[in-house]
Amino acid sequence: MSHALEQPKVSTPISQVELVTTLRDAHVQRYGFEPSRSRLAMAWAQVALENANGQVMWNHNIGNIGPKKKDAWYRHSSLTVYRSFDSFIDGAKTYWQTVEHCSSTLTMFDNGWATAASENLKRCGYFGADIELYVNGMNRLYVYALTKVLPNEERTRKEKQATKDWEQYQSLLAFTPVCGCSSGELRSSHR
Repeated sequence: MSHALEQPKVSTPISQVELVTTLRDAHVQRYGFEPSRSRLAMAWAQVALENANGQVMWNHNIGNIGPKKKDAWYRHSSLTVYRSFDSFIDGAKTYWQTVEHCSSTLTMFDNGWATAASENLKRCGYFGADIELYVNGMNRLYVYALTKVLPNEERTRKEKQATKDWEQYQSLLAFTPVCGCSSGELRSSHR
């Protein structure tokens, strides 16, 4: 790795909801469709495990992704370096790409198989932590994501869609302030 590509280590924490949104948006940009609920919850769980629930994150690196030769990087410790990103969305797109390259992991995410996904990521060299601790963390965080993190995000998306639908509906009908009825055909039919 070139020292010219070394970046200063900068703290870039992210909230739970921002992390879900970023992972979802990056998935859409990478694959052209939204991730399944299980895939999104599993990705959130894995990143939360790697980055202390989003609070211990550096240089927008979602998931502690290591650098390749021509990537900007930062020194995390005397023994470890990680890739440096300009934005969370760039970090999340690379996260999806990294997980995808670990054969069958996305299928395991889709099926909610936290144990199998953890074991597969370990075999691929994604992490060096103790497998039993990682499996336990992934399983707990996956359930937490499904029950505590995603419902709020899902409700927010539904509320935004309902507001958008209502605004679109209102634009189709010109309401009069006096009677609240449609000003178009309804009035002409009373003549």
